[in-house]
Amino acid sequence: MTDRRTGRVVRALVMVTAALAAAAGTAGADPLPSTDQVGAAAVDPAAYIAMAGPVAQAVMAEYDIPASVILGQAGIESRWGASGLTTKDNNHFGFKCAEPDRPGPIAIGCHKYVTDECRPDGSCYTTTAYFRVYASMRDSYRDYGRLVTTVDAYAGALPFRHDPDRFIAAVAPVYNNRPSYASDVISVMRTYNLYALNTIGPSRTDVIVGGGGTDFTGDGKTDIATFSRGTAADVFVAASTGSGFAGTSVKWHEFFATGNEIPLTGDFNGDGKDDVATFTRGTAADVFVALSTGSSFAGTSVKWHEFFAAGDEIPAVGDFNGDGKDDIATFTRGTNADVFVALSTGSSFAGTSVKWHDFFAAGGEIPGVGDFDGDGKDDIVTFARGTGGDVFVARSTGSSFAGTSVKWHEFFSVNGELPSVGDFDGDGKDDIITFTRGGRGDAYVARSTGTGFGPSSVWHGHFAIDGEIPGVGDFNGDGKDDIVTFTRGTGGDVYVSLSDGTKFVQDSWKWHEFFAIGAEIPAPGVL
Repeated sequence: MTDRRTGRVVRALVMVTAALAAAAGTAGADPLPSTDQVGAAAVDPAAYIAMAGPVAQAVMAEYDIPASVILGQAGIESRWGASGLTTKDNNHFGFKCAEPDRPGPIAIGCHKYVTDECRPDGSCYTTTAYFRVYASMRDSYRDYGRLVTTVDAYAGALPFRHDPDRFIAAVAPVYNNRPSYASDVISVMRTYNLYALNTIGPSRTDVIVGGGGTDFTGDGKTDIATFSRGTAADVFVAASTGSGFAGTSVKWHEFFATGNEIPLTGDFNGDGKDDVATFTRGTAADVFVALSTGSSFAGTSVKWHEFFAAGDEIPAVGDFNGDGKDDIATFTRGTNADVFVALSTGSSFAGTSVKWHDFFAAGGEIPGVGDFDGDGKDDIVTFARGTGGDVFVARSTGSSFAGTSVKWHEFFSVNGELPSVGDFDGDGKDDIITFTRGGRGDAYVARSTGTGFGPSSVWHGHFAIDGEIPGVGDFNGDGKDDIVTFTRGTGGDVYVSLSDGTKFVQDSWKWHEFFAIGAEIPAPGVL
């Protein structure tokens, strides 16, 4: 997927360095970053984006800076993951050490290289420099977030945290002395629609920011969908056969969930077939639905609510009153942490949304949806993550989420793990799962007792590794939820591991070999 315009950008920037590294300020401060790179050939940008996208989103969640800019700069600086600094030292931004023995609080060491430095006037010279060494891509990306949000020289960019183009325009003069640097990064963001990364969790359908299923045909087996978003906004579906996802994916809608809208799924009219909804958020905050016919999503989408999940609120889907039709919820998070619900009438989401909880999923916690007590009404869960890993649940009464939330687990889905929800043992009560990803790829499950989650245990020892996108669904229709992972990138493989009620079968099978490519948003999937 090499783009000629981007190729020119990368080739031009290969010769550029920022001679501003020594201008970080007072003694003991980290140097401002350099764009020096140590020899490499370019690779396929799509593969790098698929791997690094979730990492950029995690850093965005931690430091509140746009993932599109993080990944756009990293792609240029690391030559899409192929620079010498990247392949040898996991250094994706060319950051230098302040001194040979001062790598900073995140890097693990310094590596001495002979390198070319260039002055603002374009003249260059050969010298030696110490570059930071990182244990992982994630650490390199986190160091970028830390530097940009703590070094005084970047303070002018922080008011534009939620405006990617203006953010990089403010970062660029400090980061790189090339006049076209900001426009180069913007070109990369536009070419690969990196703006889509600026919404965390847009693909979650069963949990996290979802709640509905993806059984689009109504046969009792979970299917898969992918949303291209951007300007094309196509939606493709591959139906489950029980042992694979049917051959060539089929376009079920040709204009749905444009730009950075958040697509979710659920059975909104209660006919047994899951539909699609998209949340525009921002100031408009419209919600559009396209109903499933069993072989497509019906024609022009219809506005089902005209003001819901405004700003950067996190929308979700679930049957909160137990009437068989999926409703919508929104989590304001932050300091208010309100939860609002709009019930489905079968043809719209009822008028003014109603506050169902006034303090749940505060700060940056990860909210989700599931029927944890098995009463037929979906409840809400929030994962504190971090080092504590607390999990709180508020049960649905049918008209609200009951009072004070209750801690159902005290150490689950810590730090950057990805939590999700599903009924993995088939007892009618939703359980919780966390994917560690990285090189190990463990999947831990804690089963619901109806009043809490029991001890967690490993249900799979190698699944959804590195930057793959995991998800949950009952793909063979046996009543027990299974797990899926999307490799995305240029390969677009999809693997499934089925549940036997006590574990996921260890040998996962490829159920599709070309689906949800590049940076498309798969469903079901956790981002």
